[in-house]
Amino acid sequence: MNVTNEKIKSDTMICQKYDRFIANAIVNTGIGIAVGSIASLILFKRRAWPIHYGIGIAFGYSLKDFEICLNQKK
Repeated sequence: MNVTNEKIKSDTMICQKYDRFIANAIVNTGIGIAVGSIASLILFKRRAWPIHYGIGIAFGYSLKDFEICLNQKK
């Protein structure tokens, strides 16, 4: 889209921010699952809690990024 000189509607901006959040959440949660699985297999004798911890940290990071994105003043 070429919207350099046009004003972007507020609902469009919110939708773009939500789309970015969903994409970041999917990617970061996948990374959290991968890191947690590797940690579980190598360090923690195949326990489930490192996987859950990795998912929680990754999703929390995505949520914090979304909060920062919503509070930007542009």
